[in-house]
Amino acid sequence: MSDVSMAWRPVSAWEGLWTGTGRQGRADGAAGVTVTMIDHVDMATLIAVGRDTTRMAAVVGELWGLELPAAGRTSTNAAGTLVWSGPGQWLAIPKAYDFAALVAAFEGVAAASEQGDGRALVEIAGRAARDVLAKGIAIDLHPSVFTPGCTAVTALSHLSVQLWQTDDAPTYVLSAPGTVAGHVWEWLVDSAAEFGCEIRLRRSL
Repeated sequence: MSDVSMAWRPVSAWEGLWTGTGRQGRADGAAGVTVTMIDHVDMATLIAVGRDTTRMAAVVGELWGLELPAAGRTSTNAAGTLVWSGPGQWLAIPKAYDFAALVAAFEGVAAASEQGDGRALVEIAGRAARDVLAKGIAIDLHPSVFTPGCTAVTALSHLSVQLWQTDDAPTYVLSAPGTVAGHVWEWLVDSAAEFGCEIRLRRSL
């Protein structure tokens, strides 16, 4: 009998959706928006045990020096990012990632679930970023309302997504289930085409 071996490797949610980087849509002038696929990001969902999050906030502070974000907010520093994603629930994206250590650190405080293989992250930035997102997201992104550090769980063209703003450029990060990455990608590229879209790939958030 012949020896058959299988080679396993991580597969990005974006794999096969775009074969290269560069300009898309309107070609004249500076690109109005930059869309960056963020590849192979290690992250986990943390769900607090019970309603009292005092202990969880303490662990978050000890591990990453971050504050536990309030509803609709994010917290970030050189150690990583923590994103509120629902009542008693946060998305953790640490720079140094060890899931087993994460589970141990939050034992009895929060349940942890890996999300790196199940989520697709994309960054949308530039002067036309709000105009692009406004085509499919029914939340107010005006700078007087939605600012750096804000996040929302919402819908993008009928797909469930989470959006957060990282700076005043403005720059947004969009998180979607990996199973709908293709639909999100097609929508983004089509919606950004009229403004001129620069497509990039990055290996970390």
